[in-house]
Amino acid sequence: EPQGMILDEDYSQSTSEKNVNEGFNSVVMVYRGSYAQAMSQASNIAAKAGIPMSKDFQDAQQLAVEYGIETLKGMAYMNFEMGSAELPEYTMSITVDEDGTLTLSVTDTRKLAEQMDDE
Repeated sequence: EPQGMILDEDYSQSTSEKNVNEGFNSVVMVYRGSYAQAMSQASNIAAKAGIPMSKDFQDAQQLAVEYGIETLKGMAYMNFEMGSAELPEYTMSITVDEDGTLTLSVTDTRKLAEQMDDE
């Protein structure tokens, strides 16, 4: 649970494989707070969970450094690469938006694939 942040229940959601209309397990938790607090909590959670900074975000940071861009805000940690054919059993992402929104997302990739195959 992120410290010093407020859960936004209106934007947080979950799905369950037990619900025939959903068919897979996932959770999205959205928290609101200051930008600094969101960045700090994202870093702590990613470190504890062993989730690296996303490749796309690493590339964006590198370009920002190369071109002296100081306005790059936010962060994205992911244990997978977008569009990859090989995904872990559970995809996890931690993102921070410029307004201090921290979003934690976990999806049961295997169950999602089964659900997609059934449709």
